[in-house]
Amino acid sequence: SFCPELRDFDLHILESGIFPVLVQGLDALVLHLESLRSGAKGDEGVRARFNPLTWLAQFLVRNHPSFTRDFRSAAYGEVREAALTERGRREIHRRKPQVEAAFLAAERRTEGGKLTLVHMPLLIRQLDELWSLDGAFESKMPDTYDDILPPGHETEAITFEAFWEWFEAYVDRHEVLRREDFERGAKLREQEAHIKKQRETEEVERRARQLERASQKESAMRDFESTRKDILDNPTWQRVLKDGAILTGGVEEDEGSIPVQGNHIPPLRKLFELYNLLAPGTTSNSWDDTLLACWQEWAEAREIDDYKTGIAREGLEMLTDLGQFKAHLASVQRGAGGKFAVCVIMDNSQDDEERFELECVDDDGVPICFNVTKVMAEEITQALLAGQQGV
Repeated sequence: SFCPELRDFDLHILESGIFPVLVQGLDALVLHLESLRSGAKGDEGVRARFNPLTWLAQFLVRNHPSFTRDFRSAAYGEVREAALTERGRREIHRRKPQVEAAFLAAERRTEGGKLTLVHMPLLIRQLDELWSLDGAFESKMPDTYDDILPPGHETEAITFEAFWEWFEAYVDRHEVLRREDFERGAKLREQEAHIKKQRETEEVERRARQLERASQKESAMRDFESTRKDILDNPTWQRVLKDGAILTGGVEEDEGSIPVQGNHIPPLRKLFELYNLLAPGTTSNSWDDTLLACWQEWAEAREIDDYKTGIAREGLEMLTDLGQFKAHLASVQRGAGGKFAVCVIMDNSQDDEERFELECVDDDGVPICFNVTKVMAEEITQALLAGQQGV
C-alpha cells in the first residue's frame, strides 16, 4: 500500500469492533431510507434535509462497542480475536525478505551450501532469535518438517521457494504469532540495545577513570620518589637513618636531636602533603605543631613504636617506603569507588619484625603491593574468609 498506516485498515475496523456495528448501521440506514421514501416517516422538509452520512455517523457513535455492552459484545470479541490473528499472519508474510536472508545465511554455513530437513529446526530457532521472540515462534512450529518435500524426496536439498511455499501455507492454517508478539520482541531488542549502549558507555567511563587514576598515581609516585630522594640524600636525615638521631616529638629542639628548622623540613612537609595529611602550599621550613600532628596521625595508624618521642629511624624508613605509599594510593582509589578483587597475603617477616606483604588486584585489574602489620594482616584474612567485599 502507498500508505502504510492504511494498509491494514480492514483489520483496524475489525479490531475496534466498528465493522459489525457498521454492518448493522447500514442495514438500519436502508430501512430508514425506505421509510422516508414511502412517506411513512417525516414530511418533505425532513426528507430534503436528511443526510445519510450524518445519520450513519450518529448510529456508530450511539452503538460504539467501546461504550456499549449488550448481547452482541461476545460476537465483537470473537471478531477482534480473528483480526488479531490475521494481523499476525500478515506481519509474518511481510517479513519474507528477513526469512529469505536467514535461509540463505543458513545455507552458507552448511558444508555443502544446501539445507535439508535436518536443518529446519535450527533455521526456525534462528528466526525466533532474530525477532527476539524468546521461543514463542519456535514453540508454535511443528516437530517435523517432512511436508516441505514430496514423499520419497526427504533427503534432497530444500530451496527457499519450496520452504516459503510450505511456510506460508502453514502460517495461514495455524495461529502462529500475533503482532503484539513482534512488538514485544522489538521492545526487547530496544531494551537490549539500550543496555548494550549503557554498558559500552560505562566501559568507556571506567577506562577513562582507570586512565585518570593511573595518571594520578604515576604523578604521585614521581613526586614521592623525588621527595624520597631529597630526604635520603639530605645530610640531616642521614643522621636519623645512620646515627640514630631523632626529630623530637615536640616543637623544641632537644639535646641529641636534629634541628627543628632547616632545609630538611620542606621535603618532610611534602611527604605529608602526598599522604593527604596536609594541605599543599605551605613553604615553612620549621617543625611545628601542624607537622607534629600529621606525623602522629600517620604513625599511630601504622602502629609505629614510640612514635610520640619523634621521628626515629624506623618511622623515617616507613615514611619513605614505596610500599607504604602504594598502600596509601590504593586506599585513596578504594575511597573513590575502587575495591580489591583479589588479595594474597605473604609472610615477609625478618628477624623479630612481624610484617606481611599484601598483593591486591583492584576492580580495574591494577596490581597493588604494600606491607602491613601482623594485626592488619589478620584482620584482612578474617574479612576475606567472611566473604566481605572491598576489604
